[in-house]
Amino acid sequence: METIWDTPENSELIDGEVIALRTENKTRALIYVPSPLTEEQSAALQTFSNLAALALQRILLAEDLEASRRLSETEQLRSALLSSVSHDLRTPLSSIIGSASSLLEYQEKLTADDQKQLLLTVLDESQRLDRHIQNLLDMTRFGQGKVTLNRDWVDIRDIIASTLYRLRDALDSCHLNISV
Repeated sequence: METIWDTPENSELIDGEVIALRTENKTRALIYVPSPLTEEQSAALQTFSNLAALALQRILLAEDLEASRRLSETEQLRSALLSSVSHDLRTPLSSIIGSASSLLEYQEKLTADDQKQLLLTVLDESQRLDRHIQNLLDMTRFGQGKVTLNRDWVDIRDIIASTLYRLRDALDSCHLNISV
């Protein structure tokens, strides 16, 4: 506990005691008691201010811990996204390269249907690659702090419906059986 304004020139301005609430060598608040205190009251006030300082320090530590937890979760999400994207970028790129090189090398030997199928493969895989690149850009925004997590309870059916809508072209030839 630290008493403020204990110099003679300042003591005339304040009739009572001002006590600093300190945590980690920082004054966080001031307690002003307007009238002179007895020794017992002063000891009680000192105990109260020490307990208040400890409570305040616990609150500050809890806030720091929560901020660290959020930072850790964001980093884990970013790492998982990067791992997924880096792995998945090679697959569509390989298909695009393979289809394009087949068209160039064997164009005369391929039927019109085969050429069309190879071009569709290039288109589908290019769109898939575009989705992966968008995920990579999103991950970059996470790292820069431009995207914040907004957590809320959501019905799993809404998530499934949104995912199916976004992947409708890729899943066009698939039969899905979803049970929630």
